[in-house]
Amino acid sequence: MKKQKKVQMKSGSKKMLMKLNLIALLIIVTLVACMATTANAYSTGFEDIVYGSYSTIDYSWVSFSNNMGNLNVVDSIPGPPLSGIHSVIGPNTWNSQERNIANFLVSGIRQVSVVMGDYDADQDPLYLEAYNSSNVLVGSDYQVLASHIYGGLTLSVATAQDISYVHFYSGQPYPGSVFFDNFSAVPEPATMVMLGIGGLAAIRRRKK
Repeated sequence: MKKQKKVQMKSGSKKMLMKLNLIALLIIVTLVACMATTANAYSTGFEDIVYGSYSTIDYSWVSFSNNMGNLNVVDSIPGPPLSGIHSVIGPNTWNSQERNIANFLVSGIRQVSVVMGDYDADQDPLYLEAYNSSNVLVGSDYQVLASHIYGGLTLSVATAQDISYVHFYSGQPYPGSVFFDNFSAVPEPATMVMLGIGGLAAIRRRKK
């Protein structure tokens, strides 16, 4: 009887240890998947684009445009966090309806950030708006660039829904007069995590 209890206790301890090992492995896989997703984030500082005026600036993952005219790649950098030697500015119409637009050509984007800035001449309200494929606003950020700042601010948004496109722009008193740079987008980690969980399940089946 005592021997049977010892066997049962040993078996129970072994099962508990296996469960703890599986939980630990799941945590590790999830963390690695999230880090891999972050490492695979899309980004551009527009350093690869030749100076000039463009109706669109296209990458494999995103297409940039402006609803009032061309985008202008210039060698003017107001200051950090804008960086490098290139930045982009729209047609600078001073029209309150002017919008810079980034249409994503890949699915699963959940986080977006962009740097916008100006020279220290005026106060600039800055906006970042994220929309889903149904044109519904799913996230936004708003910051005010003070008149004394010779540089910019980073606006960012993270949502629980896929982002189809974003608008980013400046408001009154001089809408459309800011530069933008260092645009990035991060895909949601769920796909990577599911792949990791699938692999974990396969390992568990092999153990059985």
